[in-house]
Amino acid sequence: MTPVEISVSCKIITPMLASGANQQEFEIRATEIKSALRFWWRAFHPYNGKELFEKESEIFGNTHKKAAFQLFVTQDKIETYDIGEAHGWGEGVQYCLYPINQLAKQKNGRIVEPARIKSEKKGGRSLAKPTKDVAFTIYFIFYKDKNNTIEDFIRVIEDIICALWLLVNLGGIGGRTRRGAGCVEIVKIKPEMDEKMDLDWQLLDNLFNYKKYDSSINFIAAGLEIMRNRWFDPNKTYEIPDYTAFRPGQSQIYVCSDPRTGKGTCAMKAMDSVGLGMKSFRNINPYHVAREMHEAVNGGRMPAFNVLEKAQMGLPIIYNFRDRGGFDKGGPPKKGNQYETKDVRRASPLLISCHCFKGIPYAVLCIFPAPILPKGKKIQLKAKDSRKNFHVDPPSPDQFDYMANLVYEGDERHDPIGSNFNQIIQVC
Repeated sequence: MTPVEISVSCKIITPMLASGANQQEFEIRATEIKSALRFWWRAFHPYNGKELFEKESEIFGNTHKKAAFQLFVTQDKIETYDIGEAHGWGEGVQYCLYPINQLAKQKNGRIVEPARIKSEKKGGRSLAKPTKDVAFTIYFIFYKDKNNTIEDFIRVIEDIICALWLLVNLGGIGGRTRRGAGCVEIVKIKPEMDEKMDLDWQLLDNLFNYKKYDSSINFIAAGLEIMRNRWFDPNKTYEIPDYTAFRPGQSQIYVCSDPRTGKGTCAMKAMDSVGLGMKSFRNINPYHVAREMHEAVNGGRMPAFNVLEKAQMGLPIIYNFRDRGGFDKGGPPKKGNQYETKDVRRASPLLISCHCFKGIPYAVLCIFPAPILPKGKKIQLKAKDSRKNFHVDPPSPDQFDYMANLVYEGDERHDPIGSNFNQIIQVC
């Protein structure tokens, strides 16, 4: 049977962090895209354990079995930011990308752009600039296994098409994608196959012909409805898994459209607006938790709280504090005056993807709760003075009030990210 080929031409719309062995040289790798497709396919499938591994291996392969498709990438000329150089980004984008390029410095509590770092050895990774035209093209080649039926073959192709939609519209490619980096826009998708093949051509049109929709909200909502109908039973209740994944009734997906704040245009403006909201909300918040920790490292009594709410954003978390009496004030923290969870890692359950729909910037915010740590495990908060170390519980998946406040509710001291947009709608 003749292989099925699909080419997907994309442009980059937010700074993309991707590289090979040389991390200071930008490179989009096929393995990185395949890994991202695997993540999104897994995130929207209700299987668990061995069954998940077996179903996933049928499409993506494993150490004993090759994948059901081949993936190649051709990269056009892509401009990159000079490492450490001021880029003209807004404070929100700088906040989202702060750990990457070492280009944001603190001065009197504000992020400012420094002069160019003289030596590239001092840190930083190469970031691709957003492009006006096609930046790279992904080529898929599907081969029918002789042991598979034509129905199974078509299902694999359609599953990859759906995973591609999820990757492009809810995620990104490369590093820091959970904070809005590496977002792309499909310029053209071209399938080459026998027209007699019973592929769901309407699926392609519904997922990638955005012109048939009147708003970003309807476009995203329609695509997610296709995913739910394809992979989830509306009559079943699904438990939250141990990994980052969508579950109906447990997860939330919001579209924030038409930003009121932010610097730049299109996707960059949406990313900046989201970053500004995150920066404002997460600063010394929750307030009472940070206050108790500040007092403890400055010689006061040990904190009394039992649950580290901010762990809902993932781990590790590092709190840097100023001298006694300097809480909630400007100026640099005292060196070593901190609490940290450096030895514990957990990916953030908040995924941010930024785009533009018919000239209007928007961001998709996914909240996919999952256990922060295995059952019964506690978070150890470490201080420079080990006598002040203490343990607290991580929030359970049903204790994600901090995340809800961050995205759309706000609290008594802070506005949510959604307040930076003229419209925020929950689409799933």
